[in-house]
Amino acid sequence: HTETWTLLEGKDGQYVLRDEAEKLFAELGIRQKKRDIWVAGIVAIGDHLRGMERLIIEDHPSGFTIANPGDGSVEGASFRLSGLTKEPLIMLDHVALPEEQYSWDAEGFSFSMDVQANTLHRIDVVSQEMSMLDRWTWKIRTNAGE
Repeated sequence: HTETWTLLEGKDGQYVLRDEAEKLFAELGIRQKKRDIWVAGIVAIGDHLRGMERLIIEDHPSGFTIANPGDGSVEGASFRLSGLTKEPLIMLDHVALPEEQYSWDAEGFSFSMDVQANTLHRIDVVSQEMSMLDRWTWKIRTNAGE
């Protein structure tokens, strides 16, 4: 069952945001600050999704590679690793991912990065003790889908 409601309601001769809309926007704001969601206008979202669609993601034994063979960069490309039982250490081109670029919670590990045009990046998913995690214990999800 899906509930449908409007964002606005009439109150005292003017339109105001409904309480449900206020709660929804507050939740989106929290998720955006956690870098778990990206919120923007529809044109920007379309451009970003087209950029994400150009990225080529391939497995390698300790993680995956992200290639951008196109002419345009993809700013704020975000990815989510799910199915992990403990917080991993993500190495981006052999350097630990900076703390401001990721978040970890019970549902998985999210990280973002800018992917410049004509670049190839290596992502290694390792335990905090620097041993490789079993590649079958996680799967990647991009902000353009799986």
